[in-house]
Amino acid sequence: MSQDARESVAIVLPVHNRKDVTINFLRRLQDVPINGCEKQIIVVDDGSSDGTAEAIEDQFPSVTILKGDGNLWWTGAVNTGIQNALKKKVDYVLIMNDDVDFEMDFANVLINGSKAESACIMGATTLYAERNRKVIWKAGMRETAALHPRFENVFQNQEWTLALPELIEVDSVSGRAMLVPAGIFEKVGLFEQRRFPHGGADLEFCLRAKRNGIHVCVSTRSLIYSEPGKSKDLFVFLNTASRWQFVKSCLDLRYSWHLRTSFHIATCYRDFVPGMVGFLWHLSAILKWLLLKTLLPHRLLAYFLSKRSRVGLV
Repeated sequence: MSQDARESVAIVLPVHNRKDVTINFLRRLQDVPINGCEKQIIVVDDGSSDGTAEAIEDQFPSVTILKGDGNLWWTGAVNTGIQNALKKKVDYVLIMNDDVDFEMDFANVLINGSKAESACIMGATTLYAERNRKVIWKAGMRETAALHPRFENVFQNQEWTLALPELIEVDSVSGRAMLVPAGIFEKVGLFEQRRFPHGGADLEFCLRAKRNGIHVCVSTRSLIYSEPGKSKDLFVFLNTASRWQFVKSCLDLRYSWHLRTSFHIATCYRDFVPGMVGFLWHLSAILKWLLLKTLLPHRLLAYFLSKRSRVGLV
């Protein structure tokens, strides 16, 4: 690249059937300044039936829209967008979800942080949107060293302050706002679509990158805002779902505790024994909460759920 050439960043956004959320997100995203970079937005609409693609074409003519048939899921949609971005020879790919809010400087902070750390994968810090925007949901994830290894959210439920270190190295960052220098895809490949069609692909990608000598970091100055929701927080879901709904959710790709996905997460980059221990621990936790939901009165169950810290089970 010549000294006069500008770098470029492609923002890849997978969407499906939430037109108003997507349109409002794009309105804010268009105003995000990225210093010294050409910004491209690539939306991958995986078979929406609510007019999402048409609304984007009408209101955001500069946005690239790629269409799926409804079977891409998150990982397939993201890979489709990344492949399009790489054909355009971009320098960075910023993967996002449309259900987050953000500080206007979040992208600049990610790019500057990635450069400072020798082109590492860089993730934003997610704060709870409904807790005065000062409480951390996650600043990446780290694997515990316990007998039953699992991945836990960094700084979860801590108050965000400027006293936090600006950059921290982690094992994984969230696909809600993940910046990847384009050259990393050439080295480690795309997201793993076969084993992780919807959940867990961001975690596996980061673990694979680390095994190839690439650093994975979180900036505590790049801030986004979101809420776990019922498909991401087991304990929120347990409080409202019936027993049968809970059992079905364990076999539904949309839920973060989906059993097959959890098995692949537990075993993908661990030796067999600790991997199986991690998965069996996850399975025992699922069975424990199913038993408690069966035996305990709802109020007592709700009390225990309210006291349970929101951490990953695997």
